Amino acid sequence: MSKQKIDNTINTKNQSDPSNDKEKSQALEIFQEQIRELYSNVPLTTGLAFSGASIMVFLVWNLVNTHEQVAVLLWLSAFALLALVRIITFFVFSRHEHKIDIEGIPLNPTYWARLDVFLTAIYGFLFGVFFLLFYDTQNYGLFYQIQMATFLFCMILASASFLSINLPSYIALALGSGSVVCIRLLAEADWFHLTMLPALFLFNIIVFNFVKRLNRRFKESIQARMENLDLIQALVEKKEMAEKISIGKSRFIAAAGHNLRQPLHAISLSASNLGHFINDEKGHRSLSTINKSVAALEAMFNNLSYISRFDSREMQSEMLNFSLSDVHQKIFEKYQATAKEKNIHFSIEESNEYTYSDPELYGVILNNLVSNAICFTNAGSVCVSTHRQNDSIKIQISDTGVGIDNDMQTTIFDENYPLENPKQQHSSGLGLGLALVHRLVSILSLDLQFSSSPNGTNFSLYIPIGKKSGISDPQALDPNIPPQNPKYKPSIQGLCVLIIDDDQAIRESMTVLLQQWGCVVLCAHSSTSAIQLLTDATLRPKAIVSDFQLQNSQTGIDAIRNIREFCNTPSLPALIITADRSVDFKRQGLNETDFLLHKPAKPAAILAFLTHAATVEKAPISHKDTQQVRVNGMKI
Repeated sequence: MSKQKIDNTINTKNQSDPSNDKEKSQALEIFQEQIRELYSNVPLTTGLAFSGASIMVFLVWNLVNTHEQVAVLLWLSAFALLALVRIITFFVFSRHEHKIDIEGIPLNPTYWARLDVFLTAIYGFLFGVFFLLFYDTQNYGLFYQIQMATFLFCMILASASFLSINLPSYIALALGSGSVVCIRLLAEADWFHLTMLPALFLFNIIVFNFVKRLNRRFKESIQARMENLDLIQALVEKKEMAEKISIGKSRFIAAAGHNLRQPLHAISLSASNLGHFINDEKGHRSLSTINKSVAALEAMFNNLSYISRFDSREMQSEMLNFSLSDVHQKIFEKYQATAKEKNIHFSIEESNEYTYSDPELYGVILNNLVSNAICFTNAGSVCVSTHRQNDSIKIQISDTGVGIDNDMQTTIFDENYPLENPKQQHSSGLGLGLALVHRLVSILSLDLQFSSSPNGTNFSLYIPIGKKSGISDPQALDPNIPPQNPKYKPSIQGLCVLIIDDDQAIRESMTVLLQQWGCVVLCAHSSTSAIQLLTDATLRPKAIVSDFQLQNSQTGIDAIRNIREFCNTPSLPALIITADRSVDFKRQGLNETDFLLHKPAKPAAILAFLTHAATVEKAPISHKDTQQVRVNGMKI
């Protein structure tokens, strides 16, 4: 039993205390910083010490005889040699520290501290030797003696502030010089010099306490600096972790939004199919409600997608010169019916201005501002005006709505802060519209101002003036009415369309929709199955409608390329439908003649593409006509 107790006691002693280990580690780091600071002062302290020695030699040179002048020169030479050794140790230490930083080897402060103590003791000894050799009480008066002692004490005081970094170094200096001085005073053996011994002892005690306080404060400053660095490092790590979490959240939202658009796209197509089977007014009202809900969900998903791309730092602007009238016309067509339902006068002033910005992001900004204005206006008007102001174009969105309360005006750009219309029973969004506007304005470096009162709200957006020359094709917005070519109005009856989508619900809904339009539909879930289908069939497709993300990491662009090679038709019209707004489709290899739609795709936009596909073999389409049928997405 006693042996077990003894073993337990031994094990307890051998166990290391984490707190003690931390204190030892911190003490070692402080010691290392002391030595680094001590050696960083070596050039300055060596220069000052040698200057002091030179002044001492200058003061006694004319007071000593020729024989003693030789001794003075020898003393100064010894001091110069010591100074040279100090400078060499400084460079050796600096090189060693540089090697430590590169190879990550820990600094051994004990060796360098002992070396500094040894050299500092020699410094003190040389000062004491000077006092021993040239303190002459017989040939020189009291003033000379006081001058000699005062200069020696001043040198010790001057060195104290530098040597307070490492207390043993100061002790070595004081003992090295003080011991020799005491020997010289005892050698005089008179009452005056004997009484100087207690004074010298008291002087050293006072200076030692002063140096000790400086040393303690220096250590405390190093410790505080190290704690601050640890705190900063911890804050940086937490900030990086928070950013990673935020980026991960944004990417998750983007991925979730992509997956949720799939059933939403199927609902949109199915709702369009139902329109052919409903004949009564109640059914049409229900179908209209479904379409409005789908449109509201699409707007929410779009805002979430833009915000997630912004927060995950994946959003980039593509600056172009473009006409404001093209974007404004799409906005007017989109909200004209909604404003009419609410008996609101909605107008967008015609403009011939051109701006240099990102047309897609500018369209999103204006879309959200107009949407909010119509949503919170119960009577009166919503007007969009355009005019130049100084070196900018001022886009003003004015409404006669309910206004924004003063206590809410500082938070309307925050996330999840939906404004409320007192005459509506519930909010129609997630409160992300103005938050998204605020982000996009910062990306495009625009200026957005607003003022509000109970009689309405005015938003003023200042955009740069662009040039008419070098206009690039804008990214088209969602059309509500299918574009029509004024020269050619062919029927899509009998048009053979190949649908490639790995979602069965979407394939079935798309098949029903296209068959109602009179198309001949071929369906496949991948390019491989599509080629097998075409191998057994006699028909060849005149148009391809493909999802972007297919199975086995295949993309719709790859599928379109494979089908064109199989059919030996490089110019076969193709449409990509995608739920991902963050992909650079130009880099993915989408041709300039191909089309792009974002889910949920409007049937009218799909019909516009098929109408264009039917015209390809019948007549050439000019570039201007091609622009008219760019639908619901990018013009690559």
